[in-house]
Formats: sequence, C-alpha cells, structure tokens
Amino acid sequence: MAVPRLVNACFSAPRTEDSGRMHQLTLFSGGEFLSAVIQDIERARREVLVECYIVVDDAVGCALGDAMARAAARGLTARLLYDPLGSKKASTRFFCDLRARGVEVRAWRRILSIPGIRHLAPRDHSRTVVVDEVAYTGGAAFSREWLPKEKGGDGWRDACVRMEGPGVADLRDLFLRRWHESHDSRAAHDLDTEERYPDVRIIADTPDRHSPLFQAHRDAFTAARRRIWMANSYFAPPRRMLRALAEAAARNVDVRVILPAVSDLPLLKLAALARVWQWLRAGIRVFEYRPAMMHAKYAVIDEDLCSIGTFNYNSASVGLANEMNLLVRERGFVSRAAAMFEEDLACCGEVTARSMSRRSGWARALDRVASAGVTFVDLVWGPR
Repeated sequence: MAVPRLVNACFSAPRTEDSGRMHQLTLFSGGEFLSAVIQDIERARREVLVECYIVVDDAVGCALGDAMARAAARGLTARLLYDPLGSKKASTRFFCDLRARGVEVRAWRRILSIPGIRHLAPRDHSRTVVVDEVAYTGGAAFSREWLPKEKGGDGWRDACVRMEGPGVADLRDLFLRRWHESHDSRAAHDLDTEERYPDVRIIADTPDRHSPLFQAHRDAFTAARRRIWMANSYFAPPRRMLRALAEAAARNVDVRVILPAVSDLPLLKLAALARVWQWLRAGIRVFEYRPAMMHAKYAVIDEDLCSIGTFNYNSASVGLANEMNLLVRERGFVSRAAAMFEEDLACCGEVTARSMSRRSGWARALDRVASAGVTFVDLVWGPR
C-alpha cells in the first residue's frame, strides 16, 4: 500500500554571526550516552527537549521521565516527543503520568489509521536531545537494550555525540519544528546547514526519495581516497550507494562494514546475508559484531569526515522515516571515531565467501525471500 507523499520544505535560517565558530564534540557509546543525558538534565536551568523514536517505561525510560519531571518541577520547560511505533512497548499510563508531573508529551503524528493497521509510516526515527546549550544525537534510545550488561541491560553497541556550540540552536529549531509538525498533516521540513560551520554539517531529512542525507553520503563515498569504514545495524545500501562503494573499492579504497552478528530484526539480517555475496564481489569487507547487538550508524571517511546519527543505509531510512546525522569535519573527532571503529572491529568475525558457503540450502532460500522484501522497499521507497 502506498504511503501518502509529503512535499518536503527545507529550513535553514542563516546565522552569519556563528558561521566561523567551532563546536565541542564528545563521542559516546550507547550506555555512556544515557548517563550523560540524565546528568545534563539534572543540571538544566532553562529547558529540556527530547525527541526519540524509542522511549520505553523500563528502568531507562523511567529514569529519563523522572529527570524530566524534576526539571519541570524546577520551573523548566520539559518536552518529550516520541514515536508510537518505536515506543509501542511503553504503556499509555507512563506518558499520562509524565503529563501529570508537568512534562509536555506528544506522540509523532499517525499518518494513516486503518482498521487493524496502526502507526504506519512515515515515522520519526530521529533522536534529538537539547538541554540548554548542549545537544545530542546518535543511534541510542531510552530503553534497557542500551544499558550495559553489568547494569542489567543488553549492552547494545551504539555511537552518539554530544555537541556544544552554535549548531545547538539549529537542533533546538529542529525540535520545535518537529514538535509543531507532530499534530500537523502538512509537509514536514528538512534541515541542512550545508557549509555554514567549518567543522559540522547538520542534516535532518523527512521521507522523500530525493534524500539530502542519502546524497551527502553518496557524495562522500564517491570522493573517498583512502578508507570508508561503516558500522550500520541495518545495512542494505540502495543500488546507487552500493555502486559508489564498489567504485571506491575498485580504486583501492579500504571499504569495510560492521553488521550485527545477531539482529533484533531477523528479516533484515537474512536479507543482508543474501546480499553479502554481492558486497564481497564489489570489494566490500564485511564483519559481524559478536558481543551484543550492533545498533550504531556511523561512518569514517578518510581522515577528515565522520557521519554519526540515525541514518540506516537502506531505502526505508530514505523513504519512510525522519532521520538526522551530523557530518563532522573536525579531524580530532574523526580520529576518535576511527579508534572506536577499530575497537569494534576487534570484537568482530569477518564474513567471507568460505564462511557463507557453509550456509545450508534451506537457509539460503530464506535469505532470498527476505532479500525480495527489501528489494520491494527499494523499488517503492528507495532513492531516485
């Protein structure tokens, strides 16, 4: 069934007085992100704005809610925007209790409502947290999956970033836009700061087959000279992105991708296994992260670019969801992201033609069926 299309507008109000300023950027894993956000909320003096695809009423989600409620009790603005699909495990009572404690809570709009089918796309897959003069984004969310195993969680691996500097105002504007758009059936807005800042480009896009996030990544892969290192939980690159990666590998760029060994979305994992042969033939080295679910969405390109955020390299991210990434050009941060990738790589096993040949015929048949589903998404919602 076709999802109604929204024509995307793009907002990017110029702030010329900030155009030369640099940002302070801190790289976190998933568990570190949760702790840092709660600490910043406890110190907040003016406002706490949280947009997140997944908020669950477990220990992590309740810790977030309690911190936001305490902020509201101090007289601060506290707003929570969640997606009904990603947060489907949370009870209605959880959000009602937060409202009663002074937190403003909204669910991202439901585009379609058909008997028996709820919360259909487009969805709000973004993560944007703004606390006074700091902001966060990345792949982690407010659920126990991201809590370290020693604290009772599943220890999911992720990559997130804390930002201080002029771009925080852009993310605040973005949150307020999304907040007002959550109850509005009209077009949602993209954000692209383009070359405004010397060290960071902020891109937040809405479902559209002409995706600025997709194009920015494809352009970066096309320009790569030495390496393209990617960690991506639901890697299924559309045809044009795969071509850019294959062409990079053909000119001796070191192209690697880390996938989860075991995924929370088994069908996407099977689809990936069906396509591994194509990726290997294209010169892409494939690795599986073994300690826990690899949920990160980051890439390191050469020595001068890192992309980090919520964008999965697949057509569903392009055509079915709001996404947001920072494209960081600050070499120190890129170096730290490369070190994180090497740390993740040390916990991986490499997928090779030999290891793939050991899969049974029945397993390969299931892989092909799952891949056909992804191909359908590519055809209907993939980038043009």
